[in-house]
Amino acid sequence: MLEVRDLSVTFQSMGKSLYAVRGVSFEIGKSASIGIVGESGCGKSAAALAIKGLSTGRVDGQVVFQGDPKKEIGMVFQDPMTSLNPTMKIGDQIAEGMIYHRLAKRREARAKAIELLQLVGIHDPEARFDHYPHQLSGGQRQRVLIAIAIACHPKLLIADEPTTALDVTIQAQILDLIQQMQQHFQMSLLLISHDFGVIASLCERVLVMYAGKIVESGPVDEVLQAPKHPYTQMLLDSIPRLDRPRNAPLKAIEGSPPSLWAPPQGCPFRERCPYAAWKCREEPSGPVACWRAK
Repeated sequence: MLEVRDLSVTFQSMGKSLYAVRGVSFEIGKSASIGIVGESGCGKSAAALAIKGLSTGRVDGQVVFQGDPKKEIGMVFQDPMTSLNPTMKIGDQIAEGMIYHRLAKRREARAKAIELLQLVGIHDPEARFDHYPHQLSGGQRQRVLIAIAIACHPKLLIADEPTTALDVTIQAQILDLIQQMQQHFQMSLLLISHDFGVIASLCERVLVMYAGKIVESGPVDEVLQAPKHPYTQMLLDSIPRLDRPRNAPLKAIEGSPPSLWAPPQGCPFRERCPYAAWKCREEPSGPVACWRAK
């Protein structure tokens, strides 16, 4: 369905280059689900925007999609309040894509938009069609974003941190809805998150990103149960657990990620890694980008 080869995204500012994504490669099959996990600033969203064709940076590498990326890749963004047009009725925002891609005329698009509002769990969809984003709750706005993303029946759905601004109860509802929509429309799913729990609940495979690179990839169960890259191990160790003593301090990864204005040579995690050796100054490769894992 989607093949990404050696994808790089570079932004220019003040005459300097910021290397947000560096040599990322992966594939997504039909109806498959892949998650990208990593801390803030690692390049997850920059890679997703480049795949969708919305990046404002210089994109290098190859993105091969079996279809029309403008019409057949749907995207759910992080913050619905900044993603929705505040001056436009939500129903018109859902219908807009169908009209633009000539999938429906205006009256038919309105009827389909009302169906989509009902499908994503918006009560009284006919009345809600004429509401503006500020008249909806955060969870309802996120449901509207999902309706917009699936309006043209995409082959691939990209969900970029879809539950970040929501409380825990609404998060679970939105994740369930995304899973239902994926199964209903037989879409492939690319889910971006900093939460391993979210990735584990929806995805078959996971890509772990650090400093613009993929440092580990594999089936979700294997990576969670037996992580091989030190970064993945330490990231999992930093998650609060119910089987630890209540007064035990949370584990943290010491140090800070490297600057993407001047990325280091070799393994980007070596300055924070307790197992770093001289060999780590050379670039590792493979599903686990670590010399010790080999």
